[in-house]
Amino acid sequence: IALLLNSRKRTALVSYHLRQTVGLILLVMLLFWIIRIRWVVIIGYLAMLAVGAGSALAGQQQPLPGFGRLFQDWFRSL
Repeated sequence: IALLLNSRKRTALVSYHLRQTVGLILLVMLLFWIIRIRWVVIIGYLAMLAVGAGSALAGQQQPLPGFGRLFQDWFRSL
């Protein structure tokens, strides 16, 4: 849904957080496949989700800790 909405009215803030979200979801899916202790992945995901949501609500473009800058490079076409 966010991809469709962003394609109509593209803003830098929405594109930024869309790239962060796509990267976070793909990272969590990969870690779920690799790591057997899934509750650790869930807690990490919820923490990153809170950091990203706080940044988005504040109108800031703050990358997620760890992979945030890489997500911006990897998904720059979004």
